Amino acid sequence: LLTAVSSQPTITKTYDVELALGRATTKRIPYRNPWNRPKAFQLVSSDERVLRPRDGAARVVIPPSGVEYLRLYFPAVHRRGMLQCMLYVNSEHDQSEEVFLLRLLVG
Repeated sequence: LLTAVSSQPTITKTYDVELALGRATTKRIPYRNPWNRPKAFQLVSSDERVLRPRDGAARVVIPPSGVEYLRLYFPAVHRRGMLQCMLYVNSEHDQSEEVFLLRLLVG
């Protein structure tokens, strides 16, 4: 017998993103490395149909206490309304550092 338990990840920030109906777009989010050493972060989308790292840049290296932009690509959505997607910012060891909730407002 196997029992599995799951729960939603802890969301550290929420962003509202407005998208034009039927049009792909790019956005960027500033992200600060809270550590006193250079650190590589891996970007993972919960739904790549609506959110992906831009230009295949799923890995971002940020200097100590530095800020870089997380460059994101949103493919065209052809239905009005709101979608939700999570962006996981993981360490180089694939452990979750932060989880962003993106509420996509398509209109």
